[in-house]
Amino acid sequence: MVIEDKPRTTKDILVLLEEKCMVLNKGTELEAIEIIASQVRVIVKEGEKIRKWQPIAYSLSKKGVLRKIKSHKDGILFLSYWDPVSKPSKTIVFLTDENQVKIYERKQ
Repeated sequence: MVIEDKPRTTKDILVLLEEKCMVLNKGTELEAIEIIASQVRVIVKEGEKIRKWQPIAYSLSKKGVLRKIKSHKDGILFLSYWDPVSKPSKTIVFLTDENQVKIYERKQ
């Protein structure tokens, strides 16, 4: 039985938010949750700590089925990416361990 390695970043990644900046170094493990539906609403902000089984998004299908998307691990929501040309709507939420992210708070 072969166990595949988890995906890792190939470059350093920097995410700038209004109140903080997050840095992920090259080689950091990331987990992606792909959400494909007619409408997707992410309810957790980038940089927020999340717990296992915490709701992170809602999706609504064309048939009107509302689904709650939950996190499958503890960590930080590092990045939420929405593909503007995808039909149906596609959102990818990237999670990583809390100890793998460097967070710099903005000083006033």
